[in-house]
Amino acid sequence: MDSVRWSNIKSCQTNCDPKQFWKAIQIWVEKPHVVNRRLAAAVSVGTVFRTSSTVNSAFKELLKNNDTFKDCNKVQEFVNTQLCLDEVNAKEQTNSKVEIELEDLSLLKVSVRKLIPKGIINPNEGTRTNETADRDSTIEIVLLDYTLQSATFVPFHSLEFARCSYRFSLDESLTSLTLSLPADYLEPASSSAAVTRPTSAWLSDTLLPKLAKWACDVDPDTPLSTSHALISVERYSSLYVELKQKYGPKFVKIWPENTDPQKFVYEDVAIATYILLLWEQEREEEKSERKQSFVDLGCGNGFLVHILNSEGHPGKGIDLRSRGIWSLYGPGTNLEECSIIPSDKYLFPDTDWLIGNHSDELTPWIPVMASRSSLHTNYFVLPCCFHDFAGKFVRSNSNQTQYRSYLDFIQEVGEVCGYEVQEDTMRIPSTKRICQVGKRRTKPSPEEHSILDETIQSFISSRCPSKLLNKPITNFSHNSLSSKMMSSKPSVGDPADGVQMGRESSHTSKSNVPRTQTDESTSISSQSQSDICQEQWAKDFQPRSKVEAVRNCSRLSVDFKERIVNDIAFALLRLGGVQTNVEVDELRSAENKVKGQKLWRRGGKMTMQEVVALFDSGMMKQLKNECGGLKTMLKNANQVFEVSGDLVQLRDWSAMSGGTESATKKRKGHKGRTDSKPIKTRQCWFYTHHPDGCPRLTSDCSFAHGVDDVQVPPPMPNKNR
Repeated sequence: MDSVRWSNIKSCQTNCDPKQFWKAIQIWVEKPHVVNRRLAAAVSVGTVFRTSSTVNSAFKELLKNNDTFKDCNKVQEFVNTQLCLDEVNAKEQTNSKVEIELEDLSLLKVSVRKLIPKGIINPNEGTRTNETADRDSTIEIVLLDYTLQSATFVPFHSLEFARCSYRFSLDESLTSLTLSLPADYLEPASSSAAVTRPTSAWLSDTLLPKLAKWACDVDPDTPLSTSHALISVERYSSLYVELKQKYGPKFVKIWPENTDPQKFVYEDVAIATYILLLWEQEREEEKSERKQSFVDLGCGNGFLVHILNSEGHPGKGIDLRSRGIWSLYGPGTNLEECSIIPSDKYLFPDTDWLIGNHSDELTPWIPVMASRSSLHTNYFVLPCCFHDFAGKFVRSNSNQTQYRSYLDFIQEVGEVCGYEVQEDTMRIPSTKRICQVGKRRTKPSPEEHSILDETIQSFISSRCPSKLLNKPITNFSHNSLSSKMMSSKPSVGDPADGVQMGRESSHTSKSNVPRTQTDESTSISSQSQSDICQEQWAKDFQPRSKVEAVRNCSRLSVDFKERIVNDIAFALLRLGGVQTNVEVDELRSAENKVKGQKLWRRGGKMTMQEVVALFDSGMMKQLKNECGGLKTMLKNANQVFEVSGDLVQLRDWSAMSGGTESATKKRKGHKGRTDSKPIKTRQCWFYTHHPDGCPRLTSDCSFAHGVDDVQVPPPMPNKNR
């Protein structure tokens, strides 16, 4: 690299110290996919400190081996040998904080990483293209020079690697970040090559400004967050593409639920990929070929269960109500409709893993149920809604977010239950992306397990409000656990035989799982339900209702909703100096006046906090029971209000061209309708209540001006025709 003639291409103004600069470089080294969206990840091969002469010698040796560049693995092996990376443990060399030792300033810090492109499917063949084959992954050496405050990136594509390198440096005044390229920089020959070997334009216009922003904004002492730390990122990239193509398009097309298939289908594909790799690694560690069994508690649409079953893992999903899509999976997917109450009736001694994927009120119970099921049962949870053992979770540390506090609580539950809990961030389209994996540290004796169970029960008792807790498993290790539970692993025959519920077997074979189950086959008898209530581990625990309650404010009484709307609207008008205690007709402009000459006053603006202060605690409590509360109420009344962030004001229809949103958007079920004239089924609030009336003429308003203007909607088309 000494022979490279560097040219300064572009500089960005910045104001950072060296530690911030190196932190920005660290982000690009460890997490390049946050900028380059065509990359799946960068895998660290190793990090060492070497002299400049040692590095240059390695480069010269590499130039003598042209065949090496034909295979990414050969490049990696060669670099390992030349830089003696095999003698260094990369994990020990990598520190999440930027720490520069004085004795290292004379050396180059050499980081070797493997850039992995995202998988791309060939639509004609349904297979991965050469664009994502292993040979198109790229080994890249990063040279960090703490003396010159520069970072040089050398991708090994070919013998021309020196011409493909690029460098970022911080000037002595600490006010400018500069991109430098070789004078004869070799641009990538194709779009696919540019994934791991960027163009000069992308480096100067995208990456350089991003590094400058990071250097100004980041805290150098804050550790970098990582994703997919518990699995092979490279393996995940390839498996996810395979499963996405195998299951995604089909179910997106036939998805019958009222949820977005693009989100829920591919989110579950990503979760399934992650879990399958966790299990794959576990089999490798235990030198076993037997695929793990599972039970997914609160399985919802059951798509995760379908994928896991289809990939050969015995198990089932349980949810308190069936979904329409259950009938589309086929007999190979095992799903049960059942309400689970944490008790000794709901143990799974023949199951390797319990899964809680957004399992709501069951989430804190899953580590407990896994621990009490058997000594070999592990668990995976993806916490979402904040539930304690019996009721809503309340954080105790105000310095943490509610989400972080809840994750710490779920981790504490796992540790109390005797698990080593590992946390990881998943790559899914959700704000709740952090999962926890609980595995046994040791296998205690029956006596030790009995003590552990008493500790668990004590912990549950400390968090339940009424303290009315049963302790049904005092002799847990002797009665509830059969001798086979004390063995290292159960034997598994038919896939459905890998799960058991309660003390009595309730196996469901693949051939006889009904897709639409009757009440007799799914509900618990009143006597059985009574027994469970007597034995449940927390009497305050309340499972969700089988019938999903509508909580979007639509079920509130008409009078209640009218009072809320009117009180807020009149308060906004008064805030703008408009009288609201005079008869409307006295102040209203004549309807036949030209619209442009009408005086219409919008009133003022209020924050959500000010709106809340208008109502007493009883009304607010009634609104709080609805999803979204007051904000949902205001958005439902979008004819009257405009909500922008935290501000509320009256909607000004005079400022809008044409009809309302009802006229411009095609309504569901009326796709064939071509006319844009709305059907006036509701009265205009402004015509009825606003002192200035409606800012629109009757012919222009999408809502009825008076009772005589109300129209009857046409009948819905017959779908059976």
